[in-house]
Formats: sequence, C-alpha cells, structure tokens
Amino acid sequence: MSYSITTLKVALGVSITENTKLTKEQKIKMLEFVQKGTDAQVQHLALTGEVKRTFTEAEKKNLQEKIEGCKLIKEQILTEGPVGSILGMMIFTPFIWAAWRTIAGLVSSKRRKCGMYRISDERDKCIDRVNIFEYQKKIEVLNKAAKDCPKNKDPKRCKAKHDIAVEKMQSKMKKAEDRYKMRWGQVVVK
Repeated sequence: MSYSITTLKVALGVSITENTKLTKEQKIKMLEFVQKGTDAQVQHLALTGEVKRTFTEAEKKNLQEKIEGCKLIKEQILTEGPVGSILGMMIFTPFIWAAWRTIAGLVSSKRRKCGMYRISDERDKCIDRVNIFEYQKKIEVLNKAAKDCPKNKDPKRCKAKHDIAVEKMQSKMKKAEDRYKMRWGQVVVK
C-alpha cells in the first residue's frame, strides 16, 4: 500500500485534538512532535502510541514494513495510550480513516443542531434521524474500505472482519429505523 506520511500526520493530528484525556498543553506538545517528527517517529507513534526519538536503520525498515503492510489497524494502535481515537474496527487506510472521522464530525454537528430544539418530540425525532444518517454513512465507508481487502496480507480475514462490521452497522441501522417508525409512525426519508 502506498500512503502519504502527510495523511498519517493529519490522522494523528485529528486523533490528538479530539482526545479528551490530554490537557491542552499535552495536545500542543504532541501536535508539535507530529508536525516536526521524522517519518519513523510518526509511524512509531501511530503504531504504539509512544514517543520515540531515535531509530536504527533496521527499526526504520521494520516500521515502514508494518505501516505499508498493515491496512488492518488494530484496536490498540490508535485507541490506547496518548493518541486515543475511535479506530478499533478494521481495515482503515489513512484515507478511509479520515472519511470515518469526517462522518463523526458531521454527525456531531447535526446532533448539536438537534440540541437547539427544546426538549421535545421534535428534538428526539431529529436525533433519531441523525442516528440513521450516521449508520448509513458508516456502512458506505465500510463498503469502500472493503475494496482494499484483496490487497491485504490476509484477504479472507479482512473480508470476514468487514462482513462482521457491516452486519453490526446494518443491525444498528435497522434498530434505529424500527425505533423511528415505532415512535413517529413513519418511515425515515433517506
């Protein structure tokens, strides 16, 4: 997989700024590290969540191979440690990860707009529609990510993880649609 170190830096930057466990000062230091860091330092941070300053040539090559060969981003890569994020699911490339985060930002914005309504049926209806929208968009991103499975080191495992993730998301969407129909007596306009 060819990837851009810039894309990885952007993904880490978003992850750091959205981390609620870090103080403002810690976020600034981490962002400066990501901005000024070498490729190896950024890759190491993405894979382990730890800051490391120096690397041997063998370590650099190993990091490069892990990043290049690993479209499967495991839960601990960006969810643990100082870099907290929402990734933990499956076959995200930096581009797909950015799309996933964009959806999260858009959904958050829509939920805030729903919050402008007084606590009422209209507000609940708005939030229910946003939930359905979120699941639809996430299923779209997962399906785009599935196109990379044949290029993965273990295509069968990638496909299996993808199928499980899509099935879970479809189940959540079905429940949200059923809830909407039950509460509001109508089908959601897509």
